[in-house]
Amino acid sequence: MAIKTLTVDAWQDWECRGCGKKFDVERRAARMASDVPLYVSPDEKPFAIMDDEGRYACPHCGKTRHDEKAFAENNSPELGKAKNKKVELSLLVHPQWLEGCPKCDEQTRDYGGSATDSVEATIRWNHARAAKLRLLEVRGKLPEQVTCRETGVTFTTTEDGGTVTKPGNFE
Repeated sequence: MAIKTLTVDAWQDWECRGCGKKFDVERRAARMASDVPLYVSPDEKPFAIMDDEGRYACPHCGKTRHDEKAFAENNSPELGKAKNKKVELSLLVHPQWLEGCPKCDEQTRDYGGSATDSVEATIRWNHARAAKLRLLEVRGKLPEQVTCRETGVTFTTTEDGGTVTKPGNFE
């Protein structure tokens, strides 16, 4: 549905005092659609996101740190000055939505959706379609397959798995 590169303030290659492993501390979440599930690509560098109080946790061991000054001012004695970091994001339409809906509802009333259908039928159709509308946001390089953590559905992101059979045609 969309591909975008966002820039976020980050302290890169921060070493955890608990486990000694490195990760990036990001001042805010880099998201296109914050209310949809996030899939992090396997090749994405480990990262932690500060909350509104400046708290963050090591993605390796879970040890938490707190740096209010870094969050508030983008600079602190411990972390230093944050630098711009680019984050690649893709927003995908979940295959459940692409399945469509049946011709009729549970009470055998026709769904609408076309210009000649009644308003009530079209409202039922809109509600049925909206109930299955689901997106998945992918952080990092888009892999050939992703799994939605909410539904457990794995789907292909390559041309082989899409619904566009050729330019201008959809299955």
